[in-house]
Amino acid sequence: MNLPKNLKSLDELIGEVWHGEAKELIALLPDNSIDAVIMNPPAEKAWLEIFAALRRVVKDTGVVWYITTDDYTRDTVIPVGHRRLEMIMGLGWKFQGEIVYSKNRSEKDEHRRLQHTHDHVFHLVKSEKYRFWRIPELDHSVWNIQTDDPIAQGLKYWQSPAVLLMGLLKTSCPDNGLVLDPFLGSGETAIACERLGNRWIGCDIDEGTVNKAKSRITSAAARGPLQGGQAAAVHTVH
Repeated sequence: MNLPKNLKSLDELIGEVWHGEAKELIALLPDNSIDAVIMNPPAEKAWLEIFAALRRVVKDTGVVWYITTDDYTRDTVIPVGHRRLEMIMGLGWKFQGEIVYSKNRSEKDEHRRLQHTHDHVFHLVKSEKYRFWRIPELDHSVWNIQTDDPIAQGLKYWQSPAVLLMGLLKTSCPDNGLVLDPFLGSGETAIACERLGNRWIGCDIDEGTVNKAKSRITSAAARGPLQGGQAAAVHTVH
């Protein structure tokens, strides 16, 4: 664990991938300091505790984008995110709708059911003052992600590419806004922020994952913004 013990300034945390527990990182943050949260917490983590802690640090104008997937077992499909939603709202979060995100890739499922090729992104806010900008190409609730960005090619089927996260931030985070991902994983949230000019803070409990994320973020930063043949797109389904 390398979270600072005597934090003197929020700036010490920004632009770094920290090795540590999400709740410990959140505890270091000042009140009302975060413009946007993007997170996809592992199923076994204390996710409700994290949502409770986030209410202190997210600004009244801020948002939480909660990426969740269904749990595909041998016998059934469990709608994990939708089961959790009522408990999250019970903490005071206001649900503004969801995006169904088509991943264009899936885990092989040998059972007699449709292949799993989508995830859910829940839009949660703290107050009616939340920021939201309507962007015509993103103003629908079903998003189909297409990208030939080489950085995204190494992602696993459950990981969200930066182009999805960039779309979320474009609708909700101001220029130079501060973004938190307490379960940074592959580092895609940081990559999205670097490409949009947002500040970011991220952490992960697994040291190996932290090191891989740092490498991916450095590699993406060296490539610069997406442009030309590397352009990525979010297509919405009307």
